[in-house]
Amino acid sequence: MKGTYDMKIFMLIVVVIYLVLFYVSKCLEVEQLKKENKTLMTISESKLYKNIPKNTIDAVKYAMKHAHPDNGGSAEDFMRFKRCYEELTRK
Repeated sequence: MKGTYDMKIFMLIVVVIYLVLFYVSKCLEVEQLKKENKTLMTISESKLYKNIPKNTIDAVKYAMKHAHPDNGGSAEDFMRFKRCYEELTRK
Protein backbone atom coordinates (compact mmCIF):
# COMPACT_ATOMS: atom_id res chain seq x y z
CA MET A 1 0.00 0.00 0.00
CA LYS A 2 2.85 2.36 0.84
CA GLY A 3 4.49 1.74 -2.58
CA THR A 4 1.28 2.71 -4.39
CA TYR A 5 1.06 5.95 -2.41
CA ASP A 6 4.69 6.80 -3.21
CA MET A 7 4.09 6.07 -6.90
CA LYS A 8 1.07 8.41 -6.95
CA ILE A 9 3.08 11.19 -5.31
CA PHE A 10 5.89 10.62 -7.83
CA MET A 11 3.48 10.76 -10.77
CA LEU A 12 1.88 13.92 -9.38
CA ILE A 13 5.30 15.58 -9.10
CA VAL A 14 6.15 14.53 -12.69
CA VAL A 15 2.85 15.97 -13.97
CA VAL A 16 3.39 19.24 -12.08
CA ILE A 17 6.93 19.59 -13.45
CA TYR A 18 5.66 18.85 -16.96
CA LEU A 19 2.94 21.50 -16.64
CA VAL A 20 5.39 24.10 -15.33
CA LEU A 21 7.82 23.41 -18.17
CA PHE A 22 4.97 23.54 -20.69
CA TYR A 23 3.78 26.87 -19.27
CA VAL A 24 7.29 28.36 -19.36
CA SER A 25 7.82 27.21 -22.95
CA LYS A 26 4.52 28.79 -24.01
CA CYS A 27 5.44 32.05 -22.27
CA LEU A 28 8.76 32.10 -24.11
CA GLU A 29 6.97 31.38 -27.37
CA VAL A 30 4.56 34.27 -26.77
CA GLU A 31 7.46 36.64 -26.05
CA GLN A 32 9.21 35.56 -29.25
CA LEU A 33 6.01 36.15 -31.25
CA LYS A 34 5.66 39.61 -29.69
CA LYS A 35 9.21 40.48 -30.75
CA GLU A 36 8.59 39.22 -34.29
CA ASN A 37 5.32 41.15 -34.48
CA LYS A 38 7.01 44.34 -33.33
CA THR A 39 9.70 43.89 -35.98
CA LEU A 40 7.12 43.26 -38.69
CA MET A 41 5.08 46.30 -37.63
CA THR A 42 8.19 48.49 -37.77
CA ILE A 43 9.01 47.24 -41.25
CA SER A 44 5.45 47.66 -42.53
CA GLU A 45 5.14 51.15 -41.03
CA SER A 46 8.36 52.29 -42.62
CA LYS A 47 7.17 51.00 -46.00
CA LEU A 48 3.71 52.46 -45.47
CA TYR A 49 4.85 56.01 -44.85
CA LYS A 50 7.83 55.98 -47.18
CA ASN A 51 5.99 56.49 -50.47
CA ILE A 52 3.47 59.20 -49.60
CA PRO A 53 3.32 61.78 -52.37
CA LYS A 54 4.37 65.30 -51.40
CA ASN A 55 1.16 66.78 -52.82
CA THR A 56 -0.86 64.68 -50.35
CA ILE A 57 1.08 66.13 -47.44
CA ASP A 58 0.74 69.62 -48.91
CA ALA A 59 -3.02 69.14 -49.25
CA VAL A 60 -3.33 68.09 -45.60
CA LYS A 61 -1.18 71.05 -44.55
CA TYR A 62 -3.41 73.39 -46.60
CA ALA A 63 -6.56 71.93 -45.02
CA MET A 64 -5.02 72.21 -41.56
CA LYS A 65 -4.18 75.87 -42.17
CA HIS A 66 -7.71 76.72 -43.31
CA ALA A 67 -9.31 74.72 -40.50
CA HIS A 68 -7.40 76.65 -37.83
CA PRO A 69 -9.71 78.54 -35.44
CA ASP A 70 -7.85 81.80 -36.12
CA ASN A 71 -8.89 81.48 -39.77
CA GLY A 72 -12.54 80.81 -38.97
CA GLY A 73 -12.32 77.02 -38.81
CA SER A 74 -13.27 74.70 -35.99
CA ALA A 75 -10.81 73.41 -33.41
CA GLU A 76 -12.03 69.82 -33.92
CA ASP A 77 -11.31 69.87 -37.66
CA PHE A 78 -7.92 71.49 -37.06
CA MET A 79 -6.96 68.77 -34.58
CA ARG A 80 -8.06 66.03 -37.01
CA PHE A 81 -5.93 67.49 -39.81
CA LYS A 82 -3.04 68.01 -37.42
CA ARG A 83 -3.12 64.34 -36.34
CA CYS A 84 -3.31 63.31 -39.98
CA TYR A 85 -0.34 65.52 -40.84
CA GLU A 86 1.68 64.13 -37.94
CA GLU A 87 0.94 60.56 -39.02
CA LEU A 88 1.92 61.27 -42.61
CA THR A 89 5.16 63.01 -41.73
CA ARG A 90 6.46 60.79 -38.96
CA LYS A 91 9.49 58.73 -39.85
